[in-house]
Amino acid sequence: NMGVPEGYIEGFHCTLATCDVKRWGFIHYQPSLAGNILFLVLLDVLALAQLFLGIKYKTGLVCVSMLLGLACEYLGYVARILLHYAPFNRAYFLWYLITLTLGPVFIAAAIYLCLGRIVVVYGEGMSRIRARSYTVIFMACDLVSLVVQAGGGGLAASVPLWNQNLVIFPSIVEECD
Repeated sequence: NMGVPEGYIEGFHCTLATCDVKRWGFIHYQPSLAGNILFLVLLDVLALAQLFLGIKYKTGLVCVSMLLGLACEYLGYVARILLHYAPFNRAYFLWYLITLTLGPVFIAAAIYLCLGRIVVVYGEGMSRIRARSYTVIFMACDLVSLVVQAGGGGLAASVPLWNQNLVIFPSIVEECD
């Protein structure tokens, strides 16, 4: 059944006091506060280090891509903290889902930019394809992956209480990328 869970009452809003998270929560568990706060602190440290290194070594596009990815990840963990207190809140769930899906796309883009530069440093003669081609090919694959993920996110956002297993397919596409 792809509709609402059995026993759903139209217009009823769950809280931790009235509903079981395992049955009615969007992620079926209550996210850990300590773990998510730890990741926020780590992401802060990584962002500051990336900003420092990006300015020091003048790696503009790589730095911006990494910072955008880290910002998305940061927002995703903020949403997980909010989900700790309100695991039935659809907006927090979508915020978490979208930002933690987009973050790795930007981080991967930064890695692809670095890969092209590594090929230039060690010699294009050792590579089967041109250095610029690495970035173009991988970013094109990332774009296709992002479009598929956006489709899955659109499905998740468009139907209330939709079976969230549909979001797994776009994630698999990203992992294959």
